[in-house]
Amino acid sequence: MAAGSFLLSNLSIVQLIHSSDSSKIFLVKHEGTEYCLKVFHVNKDPGFTSKGRDLCRHRCEIEAYKLLSTAGICEQDFVPKIYALFDDIDPLTPTLTPHLNAFLSDLHRPCAILLEYLPNAQSLNCENYTKHRIQKAILGIQAVHRARVVHNDPYPKNVLIVPELTKSQSDERVVWIDFDIALNFGSANFGAKLQYNENTEIAFEKSLVERYGRALKDDQRQGLPKNTKYY
Repeated sequence: MAAGSFLLSNLSIVQLIHSSDSSKIFLVKHEGTEYCLKVFHVNKDPGFTSKGRDLCRHRCEIEAYKLLSTAGICEQDFVPKIYALFDDIDPLTPTLTPHLNAFLSDLHRPCAILLEYLPNAQSLNCENYTKHRIQKAILGIQAVHRARVVHNDPYPKNVLIVPELTKSQSDERVVWIDFDIALNFGSANFGAKLQYNENTEIAFEKSLVERYGRALKDDQRQGLPKNTKYY
């Protein structure tokens, strides 16, 4: 997937949304429309584990989104839509400075993915839990699996509740995010390296989501505040 009609020089950074050791996520605008730009640090390639799991976070996430996009999962609203990939970004690009100064000391120039921005989204927790939402989360992880992607971090923090303009829960989206440690079984480049049983990993993830769905329901019944427990 190429950058297509999106040019970095036409993006304006509005604000930093999230920062970690591996990446920074920005709210950006392009021709008046808001997007999410996830910029990755690129240093020494960490390679693969003995079982073939890719330890390179930007490579994992990019491969996952390629598979999800090709399989049509992005268009089904279970994951954010992806609009562009950018390689070899100059942190001193005038429209990006000084926001990318943290990348100047990296071994290599950063890369980035341009994703759909999901306004007013909240991570799933025991306060906003509903049966309908956990059912949508299960449908979402099953859709991800159809793309031959195993999320590998399928916890509530990576499930976003995205409200729609109406108050009906049937219209809101439940979206899976953060595929930077995914197992990409469908990848032509890296899938064959994986020494995991794909069906076993898929079954485990689905059962895990079902299990913490029950735990969230129980915590809500007890009136516990969100993030009291780690699932």
